[in-house]
Amino acid sequence: MGKVLLEKLLRSCPEINHIYVLTRTKRGQCPQDRMTNLLEGPLYTALAENSPDVLKKISAIAGDVTEPNLGISPSDEEMIINNVSVIFHVAATVKFDDVMSNAIKMNVKGTYSIIDLARKIKKEGSLSSLVHVSTAYSHCYSSSIMEEKFYPMPKSRWNSSSPDELIELFEQAKAEGRDNTKDILGIFPNTYIFTKAWAEKVVQENATDLPVVIMRPSIVVASVKEPIPGWVDNLNGPTGIIAAAGVGLMQTIYAKRDKKADLIPVDISCNLLCALAWKVGTETPSDIQKPREIQIYNNTSGSTVPVKWGEVEKAMGYLLKYPLENMLWYPYGCTKSLWMSPMKNHKIQDRVCRVLFHWFPAYFIDTVSYIARIKSTSRIKLVNRMEKAMHVLEYFSTREWDWDTKNVESLHTEISLGDQSRYNFSLKNLKWEDYFESTMQGTRQFAMKSDPKTIEACRKRLTKFYVAHQVMKLIYWFMFYLLVSRIWAHVFPQ
Repeated sequence: MGKVLLEKLLRSCPEINHIYVLTRTKRGQCPQDRMTNLLEGPLYTALAENSPDVLKKISAIAGDVTEPNLGISPSDEEMIINNVSVIFHVAATVKFDDVMSNAIKMNVKGTYSIIDLARKIKKEGSLSSLVHVSTAYSHCYSSSIMEEKFYPMPKSRWNSSSPDELIELFEQAKAEGRDNTKDILGIFPNTYIFTKAWAEKVVQENATDLPVVIMRPSIVVASVKEPIPGWVDNLNGPTGIIAAAGVGLMQTIYAKRDKKADLIPVDISCNLLCALAWKVGTETPSDIQKPREIQIYNNTSGSTVPVKWGEVEKAMGYLLKYPLENMLWYPYGCTKSLWMSPMKNHKIQDRVCRVLFHWFPAYFIDTVSYIARIKSTSRIKLVNRMEKAMHVLEYFSTREWDWDTKNVESLHTEISLGDQSRYNFSLKNLKWEDYFESTMQGTRQFAMKSDPKTIEACRKRLTKFYVAHQVMKLIYWFMFYLLVSRIWAHVFPQ
């Protein structure tokens, strides 16, 4: 989301003087080198060709959202305070199963630090707006209908604990060989939802004197239009599962086909972020000391253009039309047959299929590779990683919620016709079938790094995998026949 938002601001807001991006050192790369590499990517190609000078408006600020004061140097902080008027707080760990201490540091303590920085900017009189990105699932445990309002944190013995106290508690248990994550989570499904709900509480209790607004997106997926249709560059959430199916690794998943999959294209979310920055910036109370009523906007699709997991399953078939370069086996998980479909409505059915089509092939291939001394990536490790991703997604793929979006709909009527086009966050004209096809192409090109020029070669390879898959199915059936024959002969001897 941060990458698409940055491109959108540069392309659509020419009067912006400068954009400072908090960037940490990663894998030995300094912040400025990371930013340079980012701007050389395909997402910014059009900007680099048409408006190269606009890229000079970006500066990477060395820091880390998990560190005190965001890890920003005093000189950089002074520069930010004197020059910044709008803050987009997009930074967060989006790993559903991230370690509790890491999730608290980034999502909760980071929010405290952002509020402190915003208050310093406000003191200088230049703060126009602070847009905090939460998640539509922040309180998904409470009911199936989610309104655009704050919800209280569920009662727990940890309610009075500070972030540091809870981190210390977790780390102490870890040192003793215990994992108290589930105890701390209570009714929350994972550390991501828990810490994002806590971050909303931080905003509610500590930022009423600031021009702040909260946006709650649902499952953020590939872009529908801007700047490139189908653009996605990570394997989080559904994209990772789709990619696993495309390489032939994922053959079965537990998901309720008749449940709504509330997906939101990333460019729609970023357009709404821009509109919200304008909205809250024009509604700062005249009495700046008066506590503000912080508005919340649910950025979801289910109430406008609902789509079900069964439609997502059908859309995975586009990966047979646009096969990936790095296929490991025939992508059976992208097909739908009379006897078996990749999505299973029943947990037991899915678990049996996982043993047969995930674990058995993984152990078989790794064993053969070991005996033949063939060096290759461990299929068991790949399946284990995939299974973990599938496990955390199950909570969302087997339930559904309805979100109230009155605030978003009202905002759309407030902005001008020109801005409705420039910052379009309406979903009324979205056609999921067309969107899914461009998403599969984008997943292939940007997330899986498959060259568009290799599509024909990949289709030929897909045919070979199909033949091999059919042979393997015959072997499976023959082995099953032998097993049944032996059991029959044992039970009913002649």
